[in-house]
Amino acid sequence: MANWELYASAAAEAKAGRLESALARYDQALILDPLFGEAWCNRGGVLFQLRRLDLALESFEKALAINTADDRAWCNKAVTLALLGKCQEALAAFESAVAANPKNGETWMNKGVVLQALGRFEEALDCFERADALGFRGLEDSIKSCVAALEKRQK
Repeated sequence: MANWELYASAAAEAKAGRLESALARYDQALILDPLFGEAWCNRGGVLFQLRRLDLALESFEKALAINTADDRAWCNKAVTLALLGKCQEALAAFESAVAANPKNGETWMNKGVVLQALGRFEEALDCFERADALGFRGLEDSIKSCVAALEKRQK
């Protein structure tokens, strides 16, 4: 099977929820081409779904070693770091994701979630508003929560 076929097959397996099979196919694709950055990123996504966060993080870092401008890999790395409790490192990764693609609403939303969890409500609100302006939907509760927290602080 050609490398692009392995990659496409891995993506189809992941989409169908067959994560272990997808992981095996990404691994096969990466044996053929260890510099296949998108495969590293998607492998990390599968590992993330399997809750193997340390291994997911390694895959995102390998993707970024190949392409430092991969905003999706930066965002995925940031979310993984946040779930590992490394929020400051996550925020730095979100900054890199935003620098690579400031029009990615999902990145702004995820950054806002981390800032909100850290009690940095003004910054979180700014992120949620940016995500909303970029067409990312479903942020109403997050925005209301930040506004309420800010109003409570002002009292």
